[in-house]
Amino acid sequence: MIFLHHPFYHTGGYNDLTQKDCVIKNDVWIGVDAIIRRGVTIGNGAVVGANSFVNKDVPDFAVVGGSPAKILKYRFDESMRKKISASEYWIYEPDKAKEIIASLCSGEQFLKI
Repeated sequence: MIFLHHPFYHTGGYNDLTQKDCVIKNDVWIGVDAIIRRGVTIGNGAVVGANSFVNKDVPDFAVVGGSPAKILKYRFDESMRKKISASEYWIYEPDKAKEIIASLCSGEQFLKI
């Protein structure tokens, strides 16, 4: 039996890994040296820890870290996540977005990660 290791003889591989785009939604923070695999979506307001390898979709407002990345916690409780998502503050000009954020909750709670 002959084993051919040259990429010329293989189908898929690189094409399979790169056929989908990576989607980074709004207000996302990605730490240094994080790797996000193609085809993965990072949800609104998510945080990706430094040096993490993200190979699965990250939900809105989740904090993920590790290799492979796992959900460590959520930035806000479910009720607040729904309110923030419904507000869609990221589609507005900065001044209007600041007003919306201020109306949702105090600044201190928004700054917590």
